[in-house]
Amino acid sequence: MPTILIIEDESTLRSDLVSYLRVKGYDSQGVASLGEARTLLGHMAFDVYIIDIGLPDGDGSTLIPEIRVRQGFACGIIVLTAFSGSQYRINTLELGGDAYLSKAASLREIETTLRSVLRRLPAMAETAGWVVDRRSWSLVSPSGSRLELTAKEMDFLLVLAESGTDPCDRTILHDGEGSDRKLDALVRRLRHKIEELCGEDAPIRTAYGKGYAFTAPLRVDG
Repeated sequence: MPTILIIEDESTLRSDLVSYLRVKGYDSQGVASLGEARTLLGHMAFDVYIIDIGLPDGDGSTLIPEIRVRQGFACGIIVLTAFSGSQYRINTLELGGDAYLSKAASLREIETTLRSVLRRLPAMAETAGWVVDRRSWSLVSPSGSRLELTAKEMDFLLVLAESGTDPCDRTILHDGEGSDRKLDALVRRLRHKIEELCGEDAPIRTAYGKGYAFTAPLRVDG
Protein backbone atom coordinates (compact mmCIF):
# COMPACT_ATOMS: atom_id res chain seq x y z
CA MET A 1 0.00 0.00 0.00
CA PRO A 2 1.69 3.27 -1.11
CA THR A 3 2.25 5.79 1.69
CA ILE A 4 1.23 9.40 1.07
CA LEU A 5 1.94 12.52 3.14
CA ILE A 6 -0.27 15.56 2.50
CA ILE A 7 1.21 18.86 3.69
CA GLU A 8 -1.71 21.28 3.51
CA ASP A 9 -2.87 23.97 5.95
CA GLU A 10 -6.50 24.15 4.73
CA SER A 11 -8.11 21.67 7.11
CA THR A 12 -11.11 20.81 4.91
CA LEU A 13 -9.00 20.10 1.83
CA ARG A 14 -6.47 18.14 3.88
CA SER A 15 -9.17 16.04 5.51
CA ASP A 16 -10.95 15.43 2.20
CA LEU A 17 -7.72 14.34 0.52
CA VAL A 18 -6.72 12.01 3.34
CA SER A 19 -10.16 10.39 3.42
CA TYR A 20 -10.49 10.10 -0.36
CA LEU A 21 -7.05 8.56 -0.82
CA ARG A 22 -7.66 6.07 2.00
CA VAL A 23 -10.85 4.95 0.25
CA LYS A 24 -8.76 4.53 -2.94
CA GLY A 25 -6.35 2.24 -1.14
CA TYR A 26 -3.52 4.55 -0.08
CA ASP A 27 -2.00 4.80 3.39
CA SER A 28 -2.39 8.58 3.66
CA GLN A 29 -1.98 11.10 6.44
CA GLY A 30 -1.83 14.87 6.64
CA VAL A 31 -0.01 17.69 8.44
CA ALA A 32 -0.68 21.43 8.43
CA SER A 33 2.77 23.07 8.44
CA LEU A 34 6.44 22.84 7.50
CA GLY A 35 7.33 22.27 11.14
CA GLU A 36 5.00 19.29 11.48
CA ALA A 37 6.25 17.84 8.19
CA ARG A 38 9.91 18.15 9.18
CA THR A 39 9.25 16.54 12.55
CA LEU A 40 7.54 13.61 10.83
CA LEU A 41 10.27 13.31 8.20
CA GLY A 42 12.83 12.99 10.97
CA HIS A 43 11.74 9.38 11.51
CA MET A 44 9.51 8.43 8.55
CA ALA A 45 9.65 8.30 4.76
CA PHE A 46 6.75 8.27 2.28
CA ASP A 47 6.25 7.12 -1.29
CA VAL A 48 4.62 10.38 -2.42
CA TYR A 49 4.41 13.88 -0.91
CA ILE A 50 1.60 16.29 -1.80
CA ILE A 51 2.80 19.77 -0.80
CA ASP A 52 1.12 23.16 -0.60
CA ILE A 53 3.40 26.13 -1.33
CA GLY A 54 1.65 28.69 0.90
CA LEU A 55 2.02 27.20 4.37
CA PRO A 56 1.62 29.26 7.57
CA ASP A 57 5.28 28.89 8.58
CA GLY A 58 6.95 29.20 5.18
CA ASP A 59 7.23 28.19 1.54
CA GLY A 60 6.33 24.54 1.07
CA SER A 61 8.58 24.26 -1.97
CA THR A 62 11.62 24.45 0.33
CA LEU A 63 10.76 20.88 1.36
CA ILE A 64 11.39 19.55 -2.14
CA PRO A 65 15.22 19.63 -2.06
CA GLU A 66 15.18 18.47 1.56
CA ILE A 67 13.15 15.40 0.59
CA ARG A 68 15.39 14.72 -2.40
CA VAL A 69 18.48 14.80 -0.17
CA ARG A 70 16.85 12.26 2.16
CA GLN A 71 15.26 9.92 -0.39
CA GLY A 72 16.72 10.79 -3.76
CA PHE A 73 14.27 9.93 -6.54
CA ALA A 74 12.80 6.92 -4.75
CA CYS A 75 9.72 9.02 -3.93
CA GLY A 76 7.30 11.28 -5.79
CA ILE A 77 6.53 14.94 -5.08
CA ILE A 78 3.34 16.72 -6.18
CA VAL A 79 2.83 20.43 -5.56
CA LEU A 80 -0.83 21.37 -4.98
CA THR A 81 -1.28 25.12 -4.66
CA ALA A 82 -3.45 28.17 -5.26
CA PHE A 83 -0.50 29.94 -6.91
CA SER A 84 -0.75 30.03 -10.70
CA GLY A 85 1.58 30.89 -13.55
CA SER A 86 4.21 29.04 -15.54
CA GLN A 87 7.08 30.30 -13.37
CA TYR A 88 5.74 28.47 -10.31
CA ARG A 89 5.48 25.28 -12.35
CA ILE A 90 9.01 25.71 -13.72
CA ASN A 91 10.37 26.34 -10.22
CA THR A 92 8.67 23.17 -8.98
CA LEU A 93 10.30 21.06 -11.69
CA GLU A 94 13.69 22.71 -11.26
CA LEU A 95 13.66 21.96 -7.53
CA GLY A 96 12.90 18.30 -8.24
CA GLY A 97 9.11 18.11 -8.13
CA ASP A 98 7.21 15.63 -10.29
CA ALA A 99 3.89 17.40 -10.90
CA TYR A 100 2.16 20.73 -10.29
CA LEU A 101 -1.58 21.00 -9.72
CA SER A 102 -3.99 23.82 -8.93
CA LYS A 103 -6.17 23.56 -5.84
CA ALA A 104 -9.08 23.83 -8.26
CA ALA A 105 -8.25 20.27 -9.36
CA SER A 106 -10.81 17.64 -8.44
CA LEU A 107 -10.00 14.83 -6.01
CA ARG A 108 -10.16 12.42 -8.93
CA GLU A 109 -7.63 14.48 -10.93
CA ILE A 110 -5.29 14.60 -7.94
CA GLU A 111 -5.53 10.83 -7.48
CA THR A 112 -4.95 10.26 -11.21
CA THR A 113 -1.81 12.40 -11.04
CA LEU A 114 -0.72 10.48 -7.94
CA ARG A 115 -1.06 7.17 -9.78
CA SER A 116 0.95 8.56 -12.70
CA VAL A 117 3.75 9.66 -10.36
CA LEU A 118 3.77 6.28 -8.58
CA ARG A 119 4.12 4.44 -11.90
CA ARG A 120 7.34 6.35 -12.57
CA LEU A 121 9.00 5.45 -9.28
CA PRO A 122 11.83 2.90 -9.69
CA ALA A 123 10.22 0.37 -7.32
CA MET A 124 6.80 0.58 -8.95
CA ALA A 125 7.46 1.47 -12.59
CA GLU A 126 6.39 -0.79 -15.44
CA THR A 127 9.07 -3.21 -16.59
CA ALA A 128 9.06 -1.88 -20.15
CA GLY A 129 9.92 1.63 -19.06
CA TRP A 130 11.22 4.18 -21.54
CA VAL A 131 13.44 3.30 -24.50
CA VAL A 132 16.05 5.33 -26.37
CA ASP A 133 15.97 3.90 -29.90
CA ARG A 134 19.32 4.60 -31.61
CA ARG A 135 18.11 3.35 -34.99
CA SER A 136 15.20 5.77 -35.29
CA TRP A 137 16.73 8.53 -33.15
CA SER A 138 13.71 8.56 -30.90
CA LEU A 139 12.47 8.20 -27.33
CA VAL A 140 9.64 5.71 -26.81
CA SER A 141 7.38 6.11 -23.77
CA PRO A 142 5.94 3.16 -21.76
CA SER A 143 2.61 3.74 -23.53
CA GLY A 144 4.26 3.49 -26.97
CA SER A 145 4.38 7.18 -27.92
CA ARG A 146 7.47 8.00 -30.00
CA LEU A 147 9.40 11.28 -29.90
CA GLU A 148 12.07 12.16 -32.49
CA LEU A 149 15.32 13.40 -30.92
CA THR A 150 18.02 15.82 -31.97
CA ALA A 151 21.67 14.78 -31.72
CA LYS A 152 22.16 16.70 -28.46
CA GLU A 153 18.96 15.28 -26.95
CA MET A 154 20.07 11.77 -27.91
CA ASP A 155 23.52 12.26 -26.33
CA PHE A 156 21.94 13.67 -23.17
CA LEU A 157 19.55 10.71 -22.76
CA LEU A 158 22.27 8.14 -23.48
CA VAL A 159 24.37 9.55 -20.63
CA LEU A 160 21.35 9.48 -18.29
CA ALA A 161 20.62 5.89 -19.32
CA GLU A 162 24.12 4.85 -18.22
CA SER A 163 23.44 6.30 -14.76
CA GLY A 164 20.19 4.38 -14.25
CA THR A 165 18.00 6.41 -11.92
CA ASP A 166 21.00 7.93 -10.11
CA PRO A 167 21.67 11.66 -10.61
CA CYS A 168 24.27 12.49 -13.25
CA ASP A 169 26.66 15.40 -12.77
CA ARG A 170 26.34 18.45 -15.02
CA THR A 171 29.99 18.28 -16.10
CA ILE A 172 29.42 14.77 -17.45
CA LEU A 173 26.16 15.75 -19.16
CA HIS A 174 27.67 18.57 -21.19
CA ASP A 175 31.05 16.82 -21.46
CA GLY A 176 33.02 20.03 -21.03
CA GLU A 177 31.27 21.65 -23.98
CA GLY A 178 28.76 24.46 -23.77
CA SER A 179 27.56 25.74 -20.41
CA ASP A 180 25.16 24.95 -17.60
CA ARG A 181 22.77 27.50 -19.09
CA LYS A 182 22.73 25.68 -22.45
CA LEU A 183 22.25 22.35 -20.68
CA ASP A 184 19.29 23.72 -18.69
CA ALA A 185 17.77 25.11 -21.90
CA LEU A 186 18.12 21.71 -23.59
CA VAL A 187 16.39 20.01 -20.64
CA ARG A 188 13.53 22.52 -20.68
CA ARG A 189 12.96 21.95 -24.41
CA LEU A 190 13.13 18.18 -24.05
CA ARG A 191 10.70 18.14 -21.12
CA HIS A 192 8.29 20.29 -23.11
CA LYS A 193 8.53 18.02 -26.17
CA ILE A 194 7.91 14.90 -24.10
CA GLU A 195 4.91 16.44 -22.36
CA GLU A 196 3.43 17.91 -25.57
CA LEU A 197 4.02 15.05 -28.00
CA CYS A 198 3.84 12.00 -25.70
CA GLY A 199 1.10 13.40 -23.47
CA GLU A 200 3.07 12.26 -20.39
CA ASP A 201 5.10 14.05 -17.75
CA ALA A 202 8.81 13.94 -18.47
CA PRO A 203 10.64 11.84 -15.84
CA ILE A 204 13.72 14.09 -16.09
CA ARG A 205 14.31 15.56 -12.66
CA THR A 206 16.71 18.13 -11.31
CA ALA A 207 19.19 16.69 -8.81
CA TYR A 208 19.55 19.63 -6.45
CA GLY A 209 23.13 20.96 -6.49
CA LYS A 210 24.31 18.27 -8.93
CA GLY A 211 22.67 17.75 -12.29
CA TYR A 212 19.83 15.64 -13.67
CA ALA A 213 18.37 12.14 -13.37
CA PHE A 214 15.94 10.07 -15.43
CA THR A 215 13.73 8.76 -12.64
CA ALA A 216 12.00 5.94 -14.51
CA PRO A 217 13.52 2.78 -16.08
CA LEU A 218 15.34 3.79 -19.29
CA ARG A 219 17.03 1.34 -21.64
CA VAL A 220 18.84 1.76 -24.96
CA ASP A 221 18.01 -0.20 -28.13
CA GLY A 222 19.99 -0.30 -31.35
